[in-house]
Amino acid sequence: MNAVGSFPPVPVRAADERSRTAVHEAAHFVVAELYPCPDLEVHAISVLEGGPFAGGLVASAAEELDRAGIRSLAAVLLAGFEAEWRFAGTPSFPNAITDLRQVYVLLAHLSRHDGTHIEDVWRDIQARVRRILLRHWDGVLEVSRLLLREGLVTSGEARRALRHRVPGSVLYRDGLALPPPLLPKATAARRW
Repeated sequence: MNAVGSFPPVPVRAADERSRTAVHEAAHFVVAELYPCPDLEVHAISVLEGGPFAGGLVASAAEELDRAGIRSLAAVLLAGFEAEWRFAGTPSFPNAITDLRQVYVLLAHLSRHDGTHIEDVWRDIQARVRRILLRHWDGVLEVSRLLLREGLVTSGEARRALRHRVPGSVLYRDGLALPPPLLPKATAARRW
C-alpha cells in the first residue's frame, strides 16, 4: 500500500479557527512522536495565514507500510480530529474529513489483507490516541502555542517544546519516545 507523503492541510477560516487548527496539527505531531511510528518522519508543522489551506503537517512516510505502520499512520491521522474535539468540545468533521477518509482507506486495506473489521481496529486505535492525548495534553497545548506564535516550526523546534511537557516516564531513544503505558480500562472508558 502506498502511503501519503504529507498530510493535507486543514482549512483556516477565522482567527478562532487558527487556534483549533494549531491544536489539530500539534496533536498530529505529538502522536507521531509518542506512538511508535518508525515509518513516518515529520519535517515541519504550520498554521500560516493566507490561502484556503493554511495548516499542515509536512511529513514523509515509507512507500510500503506493514500492519504496524498502517496502524501508526492511522493513529497520527486520527489525532488531529480527536484533539479538536477535546479542545472545542465538539467534533469538526469539515476540518478533519480528509484525515478521516485516509484512515478509512488505510484500515480498509488492512481489513482486506488480514480479515480484521475496520470498526474494531478504528476503535482500538482511537482509544489509544485518546489515552496519549489525555496523558500529554499539556504537550499538545505547548506545541500549539508555539505554532500560533511562529506560524511554521520545524520538527526539532516542536520536539523541544514537547519535551518540556512530556512526563519523565516517557523515555526518548534516538529522538523517538517509547509509547506511554496503557491506562486501566475504567479510566480509558471515560467519554470526552
